[in-house]
Amino acid sequence: MDSEHLEDGLTDEDRQSLCVMLTLEEVREAVFSIDLDSVAGPDGFGAVFFHTCWEIISEDVFGAVTEFFRGVKMPKGFTATTISLIPKTASPTCWSEYRPISLCNVTNKICMKLMTIRLGHVLPKVISLSQSGFVPGRLLSDNVLLAQELVHSLESRRPDANVVFKLDMAKAYDQGWAMTNLSHGGRLALIRSVLQATPLLQVIHPPKSVLITIKRNFNGFFWGSYNGLCPGLFHEVVVVRGKSSLWSEYLHGRYCRNLHPTIVPYNRNHSSVWHHLCRIRDVAEPFIFWTLGEGSVSFWYDNWFGEKSLAQLLHRDTYTMKSVRYYWHEGDWNVPRILRIILMPFAQTICQIPIAAGQGDKIVWTGSSTRDFSTKSTWEAIRQASPWRQLLTDVCHRSLRPTISVFLWRLFQDRIPVDARIRQKGFSFPSKCQCCERNAAKYRGVPFSTDGIILEVQRHLRTLYAARTLTSTQWKGDLHQSAAMGFIFRQQVPRAPSIVRWHAPSLSWFKFNTDSSSLGNPGLAGAAGIIRNSAGYVHLAYQFALGTGTSVLAELTAVWRGMELALTHGLAPLVVEVDATSVISLLKSRASGKWEVQHLIMRIICLQQLLVADVQHVFREANVAADHLAKEAASLQLTRVLHHDDITGVLRGILCLDRQGVPHLRRG
Repeated sequence: MDSEHLEDGLTDEDRQSLCVMLTLEEVREAVFSIDLDSVAGPDGFGAVFFHTCWEIISEDVFGAVTEFFRGVKMPKGFTATTISLIPKTASPTCWSEYRPISLCNVTNKICMKLMTIRLGHVLPKVISLSQSGFVPGRLLSDNVLLAQELVHSLESRRPDANVVFKLDMAKAYDQGWAMTNLSHGGRLALIRSVLQATPLLQVIHPPKSVLITIKRNFNGFFWGSYNGLCPGLFHEVVVVRGKSSLWSEYLHGRYCRNLHPTIVPYNRNHSSVWHHLCRIRDVAEPFIFWTLGEGSVSFWYDNWFGEKSLAQLLHRDTYTMKSVRYYWHEGDWNVPRILRIILMPFAQTICQIPIAAGQGDKIVWTGSSTRDFSTKSTWEAIRQASPWRQLLTDVCHRSLRPTISVFLWRLFQDRIPVDARIRQKGFSFPSKCQCCERNAAKYRGVPFSTDGIILEVQRHLRTLYAARTLTSTQWKGDLHQSAAMGFIFRQQVPRAPSIVRWHAPSLSWFKFNTDSSSLGNPGLAGAAGIIRNSAGYVHLAYQFALGTGTSVLAELTAVWRGMELALTHGLAPLVVEVDATSVISLLKSRASGKWEVQHLIMRIICLQQLLVADVQHVFREANVAADHLAKEAASLQLTRVLHHDDITGVLRGILCLDRQGVPHLRRG
C-alpha cells in the first residue's frame, strides 16, 4: 500500500509544530510535572533530585534531551528499567496474584513526557474517532452509546443486510472482597467500589424497579429518593450539543439533520437513549453556555447571550437557523445587520460580547464552579436538597475515617445498641455503673472508694492522650494539671513578624500594582491600580467602579483595566503585582477559571504577551497604595484616571513612604 495517498489529517502547521526545537521552559515544565513521590529508576535519581537541584543541572538535562530530539541515540542506561512485582493480595501464592511494574529513570520519563505533549496536539487528528482509549477528551461511554444506537437501527428494514458480532473480554482485577468482619466504614467502601465498577449506570437509564432493587441491596440509607433524573445522562447532553464525538455526530445526522437539537420532536421510532436525552434537555439546557470563537453556534437557539438563548428571551413565532458568524463582519459584530432583527437594547448588549478570534466555540457547563461538566456539580444543581445541617457536615468530614463517620451517624440517630436502647426494645438488664462501682458497694458490701473513681477517670484521660485526641486548647488555664498527670503538649511558638516593603522596578521597567475591594462577596466592588517607574514616581493611577460583583471578578477586572491603560500609554515592559493568590493561579492555569471570568483571563493573557508583562504575587502590606485606591473606588463608586499632579492627601503620603523604602511589618 502506498502511504503517500492516505490522508493523515495533519496540516503543514501541525507537522512544523512537531519539528520545532525544544525550549528550556518546556523541559522544565516536563520535569516539574513528574510526581515527587514517584520511585527512582535503576540510576537512583528520583524526581525529588531533579526538582531540588534544577538550577544546577538544568543546562545538562536540557542538552541531553535536546540531543535526543535531534536524533542522537539514547544511551542504554537512560532506557534501563527495574521490574518490580507488587502483590495484589496479602499472601500471594502464584504469579497471577502479582502486578508487575516497570520503574524507569527520570531522564527517560522527561523525554517521554515531552513526546506525549508534542503528539497530544495532533493525535486526535490521526486516530479514528471510534478509538476512545488514551486520547484526551474521549470516553468509553461514547462507544457504548453508539453501539446502542447501531443495535437499535437493526430493527429497521433495509435493502442491505446488517449483522452484529458480540465479543466478550473478561479481565479479573479484584476477584472478591473479604466480606466477613467488615465494619460499617468497610461496607461503605464496598458499596462505592461496586458502584464505581459499574460504568453502564452512567450511560443507560435503568427502570425504576432496578434502582429500587439496587437501593435495597445497598441497605438504602446511603441513598436518597429516586427522582427520575440521571446525572450521568446530563454529560451526554453536553457531548451531543458539542458534537465532540463520533456518537454525537451520528445522533445529529440521524435525528437532528437541519434542525437544532432543542427543537427536534420525539417519536416512538427513536431509540431509548435519544428519548431520555429529549426528556431531560429542558432541564439541562439552562446549564449550557457558549463562548464565541469561530461563531458556528446557532444565533437564536444556543445560549451565548447570557442567562438564556435569544429564542427564549424574545418569544417570536419563527426563527432562522443562521449561525452567529452570519452576523459578523471582519471579526467584529455587524451592527446594521443585527439591528434589522433585534431592538437596540439587545443589540448593544450583543456588541459587548467578546469574540475569541482564531479559536473554536467552547461549550461551558454553568452548573459547575469550573467550566467543565462534573456529575457532582450537576447532582447538586438538580437535586432537592434537605435543609443544611452543620452536624452532618462535621460527621461526614473527609478527615474522619468512614467507620467513625458511620458510628457517629448511628449515634446521633439513636441506633447504637447501648443498654438503655436495648431496654426500650423490651430486654431487661441489671443496673450498673462502670466507673463508681455503686452496685458493688450497695449489694456486695464493698466499701465505696473515691480513689477508684479518680483512677478510672485518669486511666480514661491517659487513653485519650495516647490516642492523640487531647490538645493543649482543651487544657487551657489548667496546663499545670496536665503536666502533673504527665501530659506534655507542644507549645505553639508565635511566628516572628517579617519585614515587607515596596520595591521599585528595574531600570526601563514599570511596576503596576493592582487591587480590588468588594463590600461583600458578592457586593459593591471597585478596582484600582497604580503604575510607577524605576524611580518610584507615578505615571498614572486609575479607579473603576464595578457595581455588584464577586471578589475574583473584581481582582481580574483590576488587572485587565490597568494593563489596557499601560498598553494605551506605552508603559512597557511591565511588572504586575497582585496580592490575590487566586488571580495568580487562574492566570497560570490559563483555562481553568470559572466561566464568568474566562473572557477576562483570555484578554489578560493576550495583553501579557503584548506588554512583556511579568505577573507576580505581592503581600498586602507592600500593596498599600493600590489597596487605598480600591477601597475608595468601592465605597464611593468612583471611575477616573489620575496622573502625578492629581494625587494628594493620604495617597501622596503612602507613595512617598514606598519611594523611600519604609518597611511594613507582616505578622503571621
